[in-house]
Amino acid sequence: KGRQDIRFEALTSNIKSGTLLDYGCGFGDLSKFLEKNKISIDYTGCDVVPEFIETAKNENQGSFFLMDTISDKIDNTYDYIICSGVFNFMYSKEIKEHEKVVFERIKTLFNSCDKILSIDFQSPYVDFIQQDSFHQDICSLTSFISKNITRKFLVDHSYLPYEFCIHIYKNDRILRPENTFEN
Repeated sequence: KGRQDIRFEALTSNIKSGTLLDYGCGFGDLSKFLEKNKISIDYTGCDVVPEFIETAKNENQGSFFLMDTISDKIDNTYDYIICSGVFNFMYSKEIKEHEKVVFERIKTLFNSCDKILSIDFQSPYVDFIQQDSFHQDICSLTSFISKNITRKFLVDHSYLPYEFCIHIYKNDRILRPENTFEN
């Protein structure tokens, strides 16, 4: 609480215009943030909790849909997909099993994204870990992404002391002979 706008600012730092899926939208607070900050985007939110979607529809602009499970197929593609806090609670008692679910979902979300997938995680660099919470190992995440998805990503651990986000870019074309990523 009280840090949500800071988190949203980090997650939306690369958004220009187009379509956005707020995956795990909760009450749709990101929609309010976008409107308040005059970020013009075609917003869609989705969640697995029916009460969240109902509240989001009643209190926000944009469209919302209910998913049965976190692994539901996403039918459309979006320029941007944002996941804020979706993977911070354990889906399994085993960390490796949870991480496997997270990594598979990241692949699926990336396939539904046309520009940038941005995800917020709890950092492993903390003083205390609550029971059933998940703090993503940054090295295993970046290793997975670089080997299975793309080599163009940005890790931001600068906005809150116990969280980080990663921006995963769809366009990872390398310009030759400069050996730089295309913008």
